[in-house]
Amino acid sequence: DARANQNPQLTILQIILLREHNRIADTLAKLNPHWNDETIFQESRKINIAEHQQISYYEWLPIFIGLENSFKNKILYQTKGFVNDYDENVNPTVLNEHATAAFRYFHSLIAGNLEAGQPFGSDLKAFDVQRNRDHGLASYNDYRVFCGLPTARSFEDFLDVMRKDNVNKLANLYETPDDVDLTVGGSLEAHVPGTLAGPTFLCILTEQFYRTRVGDRFWFENGGQTGFTLDQLNEIRKASISRLLCDNGHNIKAMQPRGFERISVRNAILPCEALPIVDLSLWKDVQGTGIIQDQVNLHPSLFYKK
Repeated sequence: DARANQNPQLTILQIILLREHNRIADTLAKLNPHWNDETIFQESRKINIAEHQQISYYEWLPIFIGLENSFKNKILYQTKGFVNDYDENVNPTVLNEHATAAFRYFHSLIAGNLEAGQPFGSDLKAFDVQRNRDHGLASYNDYRVFCGLPTARSFEDFLDVMRKDNVNKLANLYETPDDVDLTVGGSLEAHVPGTLAGPTFLCILTEQFYRTRVGDRFWFENGGQTGFTLDQLNEIRKASISRLLCDNGHNIKAMQPRGFERISVRNAILPCEALPIVDLSLWKDVQGTGIIQDQVNLHPSLFYKK
């Protein structure tokens, strides 16, 4: 994807995951010298994807869509066992409303300098508005109704989820409430308590992240022949963004345990060696049998930390 280096923050994530794959592959190659390149690649890819799913869902997602909301809608589970919630009737493909509007809400958080003096608006959020229209999304008002809010007959009706100054801006920019773009209206909603999203975007994001896990036959918490052993799964649950940065960054010696949260007394910086790490020795193969050695080494993940 040519957009991988669109901004420094995005580039860092791509590089860290690439390096993590290679780090895992190097370790597996030493543990299992009889494995060929394809076996090493596929198993490393499988572990790396699982770590990414663990970090995205159990570390980052509760901050954005709320821990209580995630448990309520069966997006997260507090268990050390398999979840096995795959549903073949759930379509896991990405909703247009998610990809084009709700998930691009984060674009307002991207820092950077924009060149001045452009003849027309070409910043990232302006692109989002145009993409919203190019994809033919319904109006913000329509999605309000879909997500359980009343239809806005006038701009003042937006006051149930927006500040007065934001409603005034919309009234100056749009002719009627039905003209407001989803990506604009959703971004201006007041956050639902315990989350970082307004009710409309929270509704869309919750639906998408539920579909993504429940509709994925290969989701990392599913057991069976395509999954991990229970011991391996509980090692995967120790993965964290802080540990990934420690293992794959340049000269990073210490990190706060919960890397998506600010440093504080309850989230103080620790040496990298003090952070949990996925024990890849559980992937050591009994040579010639294709069977992983039975090793039990359970550790609680950062998610369960009091």
